[in-house]
Amino acid sequence: MIDYSKLEYVNIKLEKIDDAKKEKFENFIDTLKIKDNKKEAIVSYRGTGYKKVKKELHKYTTDYIGKSDIYERLFLIGQKSSFAKARKINPNKRDIYEDGINDCSEIVLDDLFTQLSKILKEERLEKKVEENISEEFKNYFLNEANRSNFIKNIDSQQEGNKLWIRDYYLYLLHTSNVMKEDSILVSTSTLISKARNFTSSALKDDKDIAVIFHYFICEPYIYHTFTPWKMEKFDEFEKNISTILGFPTYNAKGLFPEQNEVAIKGGLFPHNIFGIELVKEKKFIVNPHLFVNYNNPTKLKNIQWSKLDKQLTLIDFNDLWIELGKRSNDIETIFKYGRIFIDQSTFDEVIKDAEYEKKIYRGIDGLFSEEVKY
Repeated sequence: MIDYSKLEYVNIKLEKIDDAKKEKFENFIDTLKIKDNKKEAIVSYRGTGYKKVKKELHKYTTDYIGKSDIYERLFLIGQKSSFAKARKINPNKRDIYEDGINDCSEIVLDDLFTQLSKILKEERLEKKVEENISEEFKNYFLNEANRSNFIKNIDSQQEGNKLWIRDYYLYLLHTSNVMKEDSILVSTSTLISKARNFTSSALKDDKDIAVIFHYFICEPYIYHTFTPWKMEKFDEFEKNISTILGFPTYNAKGLFPEQNEVAIKGGLFPHNIFGIELVKEKKFIVNPHLFVNYNNPTKLKNIQWSKLDKQLTLIDFNDLWIELGKRSNDIETIFKYGRIFIDQSTFDEVIKDAEYEKKIYRGIDGLFSEEVKY
């Protein structure tokens, strides 16, 4: 983790936060560092430009939106994967993931095999394939005779296992940068230097602002990301892929291991964006919800558990309600449940102006779902 004390902590209006808030944020960072060192949490970063963020969150209305409004929306909506964005659909061709973010249909698996074989033939990836892909892997996916076996063997698995196998190979495709419009993943890196590389164009543009999302996830990681090199019991999973299914495996960090990529599923959820760094200005916008308490039961009901965060059972909800009524967004509760609690009662209204056509839901069991926003 970086040294956050070198940054100025500010709110969405870029005003310096008061001492009480600063103390709480520093306690959050200290706890996160401990969790990170114990491998109980992952801290990752995503670099981009303010212009891109604004385009994603303010597309359809002509109303004036200031920078503070965009930052406020970002901490309400987050940043979704390209899968959630409005895109052109060929009416004569079935859309990949037509059945949703969990689509493991034969058509999806067939396309998966096709895309895996394509990256092995791409000239721009030739050196990376040579360095990070085994001959066994190449021989399998370059042999058309293995296509039906690949689809059949995955299709025979239980739904959860089927999804994990699909996501295992999707990680390789996503990190190879061959999925432009269909990816259900969002790239981040545990190395902030890699995130900074993606802010270079914004730094060169006087009218843009280089920003870096600072993101955290807690165990179990599989509920947030399918990143092989960060996956619990990955050796066991990889062994089953090879011995039970007869499929080849790959370098756990993909074709670009130096990137240390953590691919977040569905998008960057606002509950886990603990702040946004303004690179040139050396300022850090702390997630404002970190400082909000939900001791009012009426207000607490507005946190849309069933959809926009973890899909809690009624028992979990009641227990959480009691706990939050006592402590709310205290540090212990945040790390116990693995996210900052957010009142998203205005979510449906605000997202109407975003370029996303889908709302992505993250379930407590690690499953994701989505619905068209209108």
